Amino acid sequence: MFSRTADHLFWMARYTERADAARGGAMLTLRGAQSEAAPAASRDQNMPDAKRTGSQPAAA
Repeated sequence: MFSRTADHLFWMARYTERADAARGGAMLTLRGAQSEAAPAASRDQNMPDAKRTGSQPAAA
């Protein structure tokens, strides 16, 4: 009886881990979709000036 219980607990833990990993992947996908839907102005706030304008910094 103990081995049967241990086997059930093992598989329950395995499926729980898989479900958690799938949830994490879904959350990343949703976050990516949300960031793509954000207006360009809000995304540009976090970019360095060279990337935002497409120009290179002046050489000294």
